[in-house]
Amino acid sequence: MAKDISTRKSGAGAKAIAAVTLVVALLLTGVFMYYGVMGRDMDAEGLYKLLPWLPTPGENTRWRQALVPGADLGETMRSTLTLTPAEGETVTPEQLEESVRILSLRLAEAGWAGAQIEVADGKILAAISASADAVHALALLNAQGEVAFATPTGEKFMTDEHIARAWYSPAQEAGMFALNLEMTEEGKQLFAEKTQELVGQSISILLDGQSVADPRISQALVDGFASVPGFTEEQARNLAVMLRSGPLPLPVAEEGHEQGAALLGEGVLDRLVTALLVVVALVLVFVIARYRVGGLVVAWVLALQLALMHFFAALMGAGYTLSTLLAVYGSFVLAAFSVLLILGGTSDDLSRGRSVQQALRDSYGNAGHTSLDVLGGLLALSVVLIIMDTQAIGNFMRILGVGLLLDLVLVHMVLRVLMTSTIHLVGEKTSLYHRRGAAKEAV
Repeated sequence: MAKDISTRKSGAGAKAIAAVTLVVALLLTGVFMYYGVMGRDMDAEGLYKLLPWLPTPGENTRWRQALVPGADLGETMRSTLTLTPAEGETVTPEQLEESVRILSLRLAEAGWAGAQIEVADGKILAAISASADAVHALALLNAQGEVAFATPTGEKFMTDEHIARAWYSPAQEAGMFALNLEMTEEGKQLFAEKTQELVGQSISILLDGQSVADPRISQALVDGFASVPGFTEEQARNLAVMLRSGPLPLPVAEEGHEQGAALLGEGVLDRLVTALLVVVALVLVFVIARYRVGGLVVAWVLALQLALMHFFAALMGAGYTLSTLLAVYGSFVLAAFSVLLILGGTSDDLSRGRSVQQALRDSYGNAGHTSLDVLGGLLALSVVLIIMDTQAIGNFMRILGVGLLLDLVLVHMVLRVLMTSTIHLVGEKTSLYHRRGAAKEAV
């Protein structure tokens, strides 16, 4: 009798733990799904306004774009630019090609997703997302980008060629940002000499010949680093971007700009997202119909995966572009493939008369290894391609890499915990986890 009482107490305790685990997981899922779905509608500060514990937006959290549609899928702002050579000279194809490269790099560095820069009839045609912040991108396009440092007498002693790295960060003054610089070896020597000479005076930072900052030198800066405060976020970001990309070979002038349809056609985003969500819904219905309670848990995890991918895409400032959608929903497909492998193995073992717990363990030991090999191999490949940093596939692989890592965590940790807790809570009746004949048809 004492043994029976102890067994019942142990079973009740396991059910209580399982119930708490599932409730906590459900609450966390609700939070992440809410922010994952709502992230695409957020403005310049995005989630930072709602979640104060997130870091202040900087280089790696460009909330301005969040999941705003890129130029390939959303409305565009189209600008026509011309290079202006010196009198008597003409613009060469090499100068046009170099300008396209630099302008494309600027937009990519500033987080403008899906932008397009091309040459037509000797002019540069730029198409960017027509968001409320398009004026910021136009500022990047319309500047030659020559940055120089000058003494109070106007003598230029350093240019962008002497800057090895540039980035920006929040300054101590509320609402202001600092431009941070790391010099080359030659730049370090030049900057040290001039700051020693000009202690107590101001130097000027010039953009295309115009002063944008006049920081006062309080002491000699000899370590090759400098932090210049007093900028707005836009000013600091644009200066950092132009220092990293370098100046255009010639001054540039805008002939005009106008709004237009998405590069891939009007309404393509709505049609594409609708089609993708229909596929997702069919997948979720399929797993629930085939695997019943287990399918419900899997559908839960897959829905969470998709919401988290939207969340992380917003964190990365990816924008709603074709490559972003392919990466987000590609990782979803890989997660679905992995869970179907595991559930298929579980269903096979259940048909052979094994308990649900044993079937789940064996499936993770067999089919789970296949999933690990596929996801791990693709993750390793994505890391290699990210390191190579090819502009064409860089953004796609970064998002896909995050998705693959997320798949590994959700499928091989979260799903297993939720399935185990569900089994403790609802019991091990085989019919709750697969329908008759499912094993023969399972993936």
